[in-house]
Amino acid sequence: MDNLDSYLDRIPERMHGGIQRYLNDGVVPGSFLKAVLENDLVGATGTADDENRHLLWHYANMLYNAFPARGAGCWGSPEALEDWSAVGGLNGLKRGPRTFSRADLGEERAQRLAALVNRFGGEAEVSA
Repeated sequence: MDNLDSYLDRIPERMHGGIQRYLNDGVVPGSFLKAVLENDLVGATGTADDENRHLLWHYANMLYNAFPARGAGCWGSPEALEDWSAVGGLNGLKRGPRTFSRADLGEERAQRLAALVNRFGGEAEVSA
């Protein structure tokens, strides 16, 4: 994973806060960034302002090179976005041991969240 700062140079400064809050704390951003993170090209182009519409390649380059892995990390699908938000981003991964309940989340989601935390160096398990 590359340093995020070198990619932010090509993206409007007003977008930096939303990107950093999402990556670090799992705070879901507004409609344009949300569509970008979900890998939704039509949604991203439909909600982008004129400046950001012309910068979509730079957003894609940033995600691919400076964000945790597509699909198995924090971007690439609505589920990836939802899971990243649920664990609290990079800072949430560092919170210490986590337990995800099958009863509260369902088997599939509990397993997915535990795997996400474990994949990035955290400690998580699934409970009944």
